[in-house]
Amino acid sequence: MSDCRFSFPFNENAEILIARAKKAIMNNDGATFEGNESAGNFSLSTPLGQVKGSYSIVSNVATFDITEKPFFVNCNLIESKLKGFITSENI
Repeated sequence: MSDCRFSFPFNENAEILIARAKKAIMNNDGATFEGNESAGNFSLSTPLGQVKGSYSIVSNVATFDITEKPFFVNCNLIESKLKGFITSENI
């Protein structure tokens, strides 16, 4: 069961989207990212603790399931950060 779940539609190649997300996530100390243009797992550290989750991509929709998060880190903040990771052109 996930703590949070959200989906983002996208119009570009899934490989580009995942490369962008991986680069952004891996810019954080203690982060991990494993996966490809279909599915994978990731984790990253926050000052309050680890955020862990998985993703899947089907028909130009990226779905993220957050499986572990600090109690005081809300789903809206995580969603905003992940959306920034996959949409930022300046990473």
